[in-house]
Amino acid sequence: MNDQSDQSPLDESQSHPQVGQVANGHVFTTHGWYPLRHLPPGSPGPFYAGDVLNGQAFTGEHWVHLPNDFHAPATPQPLAAPGGALPAQPKKRLSRGKRIGIGVAIFVGVVFAVNMIVGITLALTTALQADDTKATVQSTTKSPAPSASPSPRRPTDTPTARPKPTKSAQQIADEKYAAEMKKAGWKQIDDDVWSRWDEGESDMFFYTFKLRVVSPTGCNNSLYVKGSLLDQGGTVIGFANDVLPGLAANQQAVLELTSYDDNAASIQLDEVSCY
Repeated sequence: MNDQSDQSPLDESQSHPQVGQVANGHVFTTHGWYPLRHLPPGSPGPFYAGDVLNGQAFTGEHWVHLPNDFHAPATPQPLAAPGGALPAQPKKRLSRGKRIGIGVAIFVGVVFAVNMIVGITLALTTALQADDTKATVQSTTKSPAPSASPSPRRPTDTPTARPKPTKSAQQIADEKYAAEMKKAGWKQIDDDVWSRWDEGESDMFFYTFKLRVVSPTGCNNSLYVKGSLLDQGGTVIGFANDVLPGLAANQQAVLELTSYDDNAASIQLDEVSCY
């Protein structure tokens, strides 16, 4: 279900845009208008329509130079629907106070974990020192045992060092692929599936969470995703799911997880099945 806006980034005097034209923070592509989104310098990609890098905007097919007076939007905007229409702005879910609270909780947890590790290390060190002291005392108080006549030693082969395991070319390629995906903001949610959240969309009746997925090996039969809907306090109040009939290798797709509950503030993935 898509809720599209009737407004175009152009005024009536510019009703016939050209591919690559930039207006009002949007770029026109063969699939319609896409909002411009600023990327940090040196971003490796993959790139999508509307991405802005080094003073140029990507149309999905090629890069175009931006006007000198262009200023990138402060926050990402929802993707434009095919045909030029823009979806409605999604509702904001997390307040600034809640984000600060989450950061403080994470910091306190890290400090607690560090203190626990230091305490355990000191306890183990003390125990080992006590054992060493006891063993030293016992060795000095015992009388030496009578020496037995040494038995002749048999010649033995010189032990050879075990060769270090080497990584295969496929393992090296997989590690490089994973590093590039993580750097681009993707997260591995299954053995062969990576994802990242796109901007959702909403109206007065529903809110849709949009999950962009890609698989280096593909899901030939289907790709199923299920997530739990959470309220502001983190309590599960429902679920949402979506399924694709199949996904080719390295092909990107968007799954839509729709909630009709106004109390749903976020979603957490519970099940991912790639067949």
